[in-house]
Amino acid sequence: MVEIVVGEEAAVWYLHEKILTAGSAFFKAAINSKFREGIERKITLAEDENLVFQLFVQYLYSKTFQASSMRLLLRAYVLGDKLGASDFQAHAFDKIFSHNFSQCQFTAEQVLWVFENTLPGCALRRFTADTIAYGTLRQNLDYGKEEWGTLAPVMPELMEGVASIAGAQDAKDKWTRKSRLAYRDRRCGD
Repeated sequence: MVEIVVGEEAAVWYLHEKILTAGSAFFKAAINSKFREGIERKITLAEDENLVFQLFVQYLYSKTFQASSMRLLLRAYVLGDKLGASDFQAHAFDKIFSHNFSQCQFTAEQVLWVFENTLPGCALRRFTADTIAYGTLRQNLDYGKEEWGTLAPVMPELMEGVASIAGAQDAKDKWTRKSRLAYRDRRCGD
C-alpha cells in the first residue's frame, strides 16, 4: 500500500500500489524513485482538493466516477493532467463535453479558471473556447455585462475562437459543433 496525503486538511489515503501506478505516470515515477517518496511510500499532494482526489480514487477502482458539479469535473481534468492519468482525464473530459454539447453550461468564472489552469492547445481549453464561440454565434449564451467583464483577461483568445468558427462554417449550417474526437488531447503542456 502507498500512503497519499491530500489537501490542506491532510486527508490520508492508502491505495494499492499496482492500481495506483497503472493509472498514473506521476505516481509510478514517484513510487519507483530513490527519493524520499519512493523509499517511504508516502506522497503528499498538499495543493490538491481531497474531494477531487476522491474522484480519481473512484476512477482507479471502478473506471468511472460521479461528480456533483462542473467545478469538480474541471478540477478532475486538471488533476488528471498533473498526475499523468490520461484515462481519468479523458473520462472527466467526456463528462464535461456531454454537459456542454447542446448549450454552454460554463459560468464565466469557470471559463476563466480553465484558462488560468491549462496551457494553450489542451483539449479542455480548446473545448471551452469553442463552447463560448458557439454560444456567441448562436446567440444562446446567457452572459450579461458582468460575466463578459469577468472574461476580459481571456477575451482575445475567446474571440479568436469565434472568428475561427465563424470563418470556417457557413451561417446556414448553424455552426455545427465539432465532435468529441476533435478534442483528442495531447498532454496539456505539449
